[in-house]
Amino acid sequence: VIDDSTLADVPADERFYVGGGGSVRGYRYQSIGELNSEGNPAGGLSFSEVSFELRSRFTNSIGVTLFMDGGYAYPTKTPKIGDEFLWGAGIGLRYHTSFAPFRFDIATPLDKCEGDSDIQLYIAIGQSF
Repeated sequence: VIDDSTLADVPADERFYVGGGGSVRGYRYQSIGELNSEGNPAGGLSFSEVSFELRSRFTNSIGVTLFMDGGYAYPTKTPKIGDEFLWGAGIGLRYHTSFAPFRFDIATPLDKCEGDSDIQLYIAIGQSF
């Protein structure tokens, strides 16, 4: 239980992680937050994420989207939205089928950190949120 725990008390697989195709596109998977002594993501006891998308369809099956995502995994129990909040932005192509859209997104980190690539490519099925 995270309620009465410190970050060191919570196993790594039970912490919150932010970054990548499921949260803040443009950043490496689970890379947004504090790093441990080995330079790996430490995870957090809380997190904040926000996503904005502008979607448009050109045909019944082809669409495009512009997006901006932001977030951070905090080592504290309560998120402290501030300077550490990181943003990514990009453009995506959608191919809409009868069961779900195929998504092809390209994103860049707006607050590039050491080790981040200039762009990230994401391919998925279904809506991003």
